Amino acid sequence: MIMGIFYILVLYKFANLQKVVEYIKRKSKKNKELTDIIQVAEKCCKIIDNNFIFEKLKLTCLKRSLILFYLCSNYKGKVSLVIGFRCEKTENHKKILGHAWIEIDDIPMFERGNVQQIYKKAYIYTI
Repeated sequence: MIMGIFYILVLYKFANLQKVVEYIKRKSKKNKELTDIIQVAEKCCKIIDNNFIFEKLKLTCLKRSLILFYLCSNYKGKVSLVIGFRCEKTENHKKILGHAWIEIDDIPMFERGNVQQIYKKAYIYTI
């Protein structure tokens, strides 16, 4: 599992998002129950969200979501990698902000806010 996570980060750095998602799809076995998946993913989130690790690995929400997508890809149900955008208005201009997250059976997982209301979905990849 650790080698798979490392490979995803290296592949993302030198390839592109599509190649990473294709790798995850090839590796998924679809044989785990949701409770098993969530336990592993929550432990991983605690490690990923550690400030020291987050800064040293330069983990963005997309890299974090790719790792979680990889971990959850063995779930029997529907697992989606989602990328969304929102517009933020300031006094002088508008700014477009993006965010990536995963959904399990159409429910956002491992997020602090309600991303489905905050962001408009632009890309969804489901396995």
